[in-house]
Formats: sequence, C-alpha cells, structure tokens
Amino acid sequence: MRTGFTVSVLLGLAVASVLAASAPWAALMLRNQQVSPVLRALAAGFVLSGTAVVAGALLRRRLDFKPQFFIEVVSYVLGYGAITCALALRGYGVWSLVIGSLVQTLIASVAQLVYVRHSIRPCLARRELEQLLHFGVGSAASACVNYGRSTRTTSSSDAPSESSVSASTTGRTR
Repeated sequence: MRTGFTVSVLLGLAVASVLAASAPWAALMLRNQQVSPVLRALAAGFVLSGTAVVAGALLRRRLDFKPQFFIEVVSYVLGYGAITCALALRGYGVWSLVIGSLVQTLIASVAQLVYVRHSIRPCLARRELEQLLHFGVGSAASACVNYGRSTRTTSSSDAPSESSVSASTTGRTR
C-alpha cells in the first residue's frame, strides 16, 4: 500500500508538473494568456487527487460505496455549491471555478484518507513496485483496448437505413 500511495503521489506530481510547464503553450494555442495561470492552478488538483488514489481503491475493493458516495456528494456540495457560487457572486469569475475545484478535490482527498486510514509514509519497495507496475501496465493496456473498441466508428452497414428511421419517427413502415 505504501508503494502504491507513493507512486500515485509521484504520478500526480509528474502530471501537475507537465501541465504547469505546458500552460504557456496552451495559452498560446488558445490565444488567451489568461489560460496559463488557470492551468497552473488547476495542476495542483492532480497532486491532491493523487493522495487519495489508494484510499479510493481500498473503498472499492471492500465494496464500501456508501462512504465514497457521501464523501463525493459532500465535497461537491461544499466545493462547487458553496465555495464556487459564493466566489462567483463576489465577482471572482473563472477563479471561482478553479478554487471550487481545488477545494472539492481537497475535501474529498482528506475525507478518503481520514476514513480509510492507511499509511501515508512514503516507500518505494522494489518488489511491490514491480508487482504494481506489472498489474498496472496490463490494466491500463486493457482499458485502452476497451476504450478503442467502444469508440470505433460505425460502418455504413451498422448505421440505420433511411426507411427504418422514417418508420420509427412516423410509426409506419415502407
């Protein structure tokens, strides 16, 4: 568990660093310099959510969905419902969404860590890391293949014919 926690935090840091470093490029592509600081701020969310990956996985493994549901609902109500709306009403604009998102992620991550109570002491044990990566690479590859299959474009033979569409909308067959 400690290795999984450490890896998820490190991956969160890595993704956040890449997003923060590429923020100026994204702002250039979108021709809006205001995008860069927003992306840099949102990058912190990857670090925060990385701390809760193991706790969320343990809840799912135990099939303990009730606390997960409660944590998600409360964090969304407080983060987006309360914080975002209050800041938006005070004129914070896009920053109300950024701050609300980060608050929601922080509340959810802390709540999961408090509820599950696993060790958060960093550790990179070689054997555990090999097992984790062996399973993780296979799981990620499977998810990619399944995603690719689900997003495949339909061929013309799979598409409904004009007569079947007409019949379903008018109630008559041709």
